[in-house]
Amino acid sequence: MPDIFINMIKQTWNISDEEKFRILNLHESATKNLYLVKEQVQGGQEGENSWTLCSKLVVQSGNEFFVMVGKGSYAQIPRLSEVSGVIQNGKLVLNQKTIDGLDVGEWMHGSITCSNEYPETRQGNYRWFCYFDDMSSKLVGTKGVDERYVKDNIPVFGVLGYDGSLGTGGGDFVGQKIPKDKEGLTVQFGVSRTKSYILEISPAMDGQKGVPQNFKPEPKKEPTKEVIELNIESPFVFDKTDLTPEAETQFRAFIEKLKKDYQNVPSNVEVITSASIDAEPSSKEKYNMDLSTRRANAIIDRLKSELGQTKLTFTPKPIGQTDKFSPGLKWPEVKDNTKTAPNRRLIIKLPKLIIQRN
Repeated sequence: MPDIFINMIKQTWNISDEEKFRILNLHESATKNLYLVKEQVQGGQEGENSWTLCSKLVVQSGNEFFVMVGKGSYAQIPRLSEVSGVIQNGKLVLNQKTIDGLDVGEWMHGSITCSNEYPETRQGNYRWFCYFDDMSSKLVGTKGVDERYVKDNIPVFGVLGYDGSLGTGGGDFVGQKIPKDKEGLTVQFGVSRTKSYILEISPAMDGQKGVPQNFKPEPKKEPTKEVIELNIESPFVFDKTDLTPEAETQFRAFIEKLKKDYQNVPSNVEVITSASIDAEPSSKEKYNMDLSTRRANAIIDRLKSELGQTKLTFTPKPIGQTDKFSPGLKWPEVKDNTKTAPNRRLIIKLPKLIIQRN
């Protein structure tokens, strides 16, 4: 199966009930945009238009806000008033600036400063998020004399939820008729919602005004590209769907890896099984295909049972007899069937993940 890049949200971040903010991993498209956005940002790095957040530098340029992600490189984050999405094909599609904020939030969460920060509300489905709060104000002055509200706008690191499970925004819509999820409806933070979708924010850390003396941003950690794959040669007991003891050990280790890194990853995974050509092909072709099919389905049954609740789905892909894994090792040129074993395979290849390792 071809490599799949998880959550290609720079192209489209369609969120459905089956895709509830699962994915706590960086993805390749996010990484590219994170390090290549905005080569030049006008405005100084100190003073009224700068903040420190998660040991990162946040600067204002005109009416926009950016986080420095490398020397001379900045990634944009949204103002809170810009956080929105549109219902398309029954799913909530976030606007580009909101996606930018998710990219930066995931990246910030990998920093030493913010890796142990937690949002005020941790329940429900959410993803790490960075934004500039242009909607808040604070009360100042002497109580009852000259008290007044003034803007207290700062960059914030926190989380974004979309389905109301955070429980932070329901009170904003008391008494308001909640529309159904109609095509083209806009869902905007603090302004509008639908029956299924409400955008919510839960802060974890506020930015501090200015840049500390001798400020040095944390060094950028390059994400590690990981492909998880199980590829076992001659894995099954002869003429059965059971794994050999050696293959069983590898399979169980593979299951534990899935539980760790793919718990909330929505993707379809192909389970490939094959047989070698150990006799005249036409006489065994149907038999080998039937056996490969039973083996693929048996492995899928085990994956579903041992993984429990997962957003992964599995498709059997039996090949039957083949010499594709070791071309030329087939009957009648090779009559010793132990030598054709490389063509007897079990392959389960998971999508690529971009993972930030501390």
